[in-house]
Amino acid sequence: NSARHKGQFFSISCSATSPHTLEAELFGTFAEGRTVKGKLEMANGGTVFLDEIADLSLLAQSRLYRVLEEKMSEPLDGGEKRPVNVRVIAGSSTSLVDAMKEGRFRVDLFYMLKAVSVHLPPLRERKADIRLLCDYYVRKYSRLEHRNHKPLSTTAYERLLHYHWPGNVRE
Repeated sequence: NSARHKGQFFSISCSATSPHTLEAELFGTFAEGRTVKGKLEMANGGTVFLDEIADLSLLAQSRLYRVLEEKMSEPLDGGEKRPVNVRVIAGSSTSLVDAMKEGRFRVDLFYMLKAVSVHLPPLRERKADIRLLCDYYVRKYSRLEHRNHKPLSTTAYERLLHYHWPGNVRE
């Protein structure tokens, strides 16, 4: 429902890419007189989701902070700064507060990103959601497989309720 719903959306994993490649992907590059746009510039007017932002290097955090503060993006290795108006949504499975205390995450970037913070406890702390999730997925996959919907047994629910869920919802 936002004004950015027609803009580009990019999801970037900060943990699945080498630091230099990730920076090039985010900020773009400049070589041989040619600029290759980064995702922040390509998403101008849209949204970038940075998954596992705690894994972003301190240098990349500094560059990201500067982009958000100045609303200008500068490619790696120089090149012309370009205006950027992008919404950044960040996710982390680790505590950014702890990462700040350990010096692994910039305090200024944390507060720049923290306009709205959503803490979603792990599934083991939300046992009431287990039945809802099970019912949803049983219905969904019954339809996909063209089978009659058959709810889980009470025994199955009990086992799921007593399970610790170390892999959280993905498990």
